[in-house]
Amino acid sequence: DIGIDEETTEILKALDTFILTSGIGQFHERLQLIGSFANQLQKESKLIHAFTDGQNLRATILASLFEHYSEFIPIIASRKSKLREPIEQKLKNEVKLAKWDEQSYYSLAESS
Repeated sequence: DIGIDEETTEILKALDTFILTSGIGQFHERLQLIGSFANQLQKESKLIHAFTDGQNLRATILASLFEHYSEFIPIIASRKSKLREPIEQKLKNEVKLAKWDEQSYYSLAESS
């Protein structure tokens, strides 16, 4: 037992759910937010030595959560890229079609 109190357990569960329920496009931003919280707590604990053991433990847990989920960033980025490719191709084709339609409209308008 490392002495995690109920409040810390609830915070950990909430943050874990926060990450696990993120969409593929939000994962990195949500993870960065947790990383920022972890950094803030760690810096405050160094500057203000009045932190309790519980607050230091929370800072360590947040940093560990950040490190754990950071391992998935390359996998998610790869999947995001693969999902994005066909959408980008369709958009490029739509842009080509729109340009063609616009040019042909002006050509027809001038000739009539």
